[in-house]
Amino acid sequence: MAEEIKKVNENEVEHMNSIMKELAELRYDMDMGSAYYGGVEEGHKKGVEEGIKQGKEEGKRDIVSALYESGLSIDELAKRLNMSTKQIEGLLK
Repeated sequence: MAEEIKKVNENEVEHMNSIMKELAELRYDMDMGSAYYGGVEEGHKKGVEEGIKQGKEEGKRDIVSALYESGLSIDELAKRLNMSTKQIEGLLK
């Protein structure tokens, strides 16, 4: 009878160890998944911010180009837009 109890206890310990190992693996997978999706979210946020920045820059270029083509000089554009002539020239490239 004592040997049967010992065998049952050993089986229970083995089973518990197996469950603990599975739980540790699941926990690791969850942590890795959270890190991955956190990185994806951060990358998305940075991408949106960069897109907005580029859109603003393109808008400036379009406006400066249109005004320049309508006859305003680089000096006039710089004064009216409160920018340097180098900035205006850079936008016209």
